[in-house]
Amino acid sequence: MTKDPAEGRFVLRRGMRQHDWRAEAPPPPPIPARSPLPGVRVPAIPRPGLPALTTSPIIAGSIAVTAVLVLAALFLVLSFHSYKAQGQSMEPRLHDGDRLLVGRIVYQEVDFGLFGWLPLYDSSDLRWGNPAHGDVVVFHSPVRKEQLVKRVIGVPGDVVRIDKGRVYVNGSAIAEPYARGESHCLQACGDVIVPEDHYFVLGDNRESSVDSRQGWTILRDDITGKVLFSY
Repeated sequence: MTKDPAEGRFVLRRGMRQHDWRAEAPPPPPIPARSPLPGVRVPAIPRPGLPALTTSPIIAGSIAVTAVLVLAALFLVLSFHSYKAQGQSMEPRLHDGDRLLVGRIVYQEVDFGLFGWLPLYDSSDLRWGNPAHGDVVVFHSPVRKEQLVKRVIGVPGDVVRIDKGRVYVNGSAIAEPYARGESHCLQACGDVIVPEDHYFVLGDNRESSVDSRQGWTILRDDITGKVLFSY
């Protein structure tokens, strides 16, 4: 079978089978691509299985994660610190050489300076918390250039008295299962009224402790933080 170019016909030759001349039939002409209209932008069609990726969200996400980690680390550094106990004044609760985790933020003042223009606003009342009876605190000694760790016995306004080996707060003897030995007054005998913004502190080892029985109390701003646990 041959094609007659003059007439555009196919001529069947002798001996050809049907599938032979069908196979020699020319393929259909290609369909021309449709031209887009002027001013119309044809979007590119992504291939299946290969989604388009952009690096901007990935970079932004990495920066956000890094910023969160840096802020978290800074928060931990500013909120807690380690302290090494020295001496025997807090036995049996703490021992010489124990490492203490001290929470700084526990007693910190919350500063909302932007709201200072509000009437009856007092930022000194906005604190995470205040030292309470029984708290073990680290503070700057008012008589020595060192830090000490003691237990809070009296808060501002309390009346503390030590008599016959017992400690009385506001006229009532307090239970002290943590104390070792008897409590004897040294210089602070009789009723001691704890001043405003001050705290009366004692060591748990009453027979080997330098504390508020020497006639001093500690200022609120001299307290470094609260002992959370020891190790």
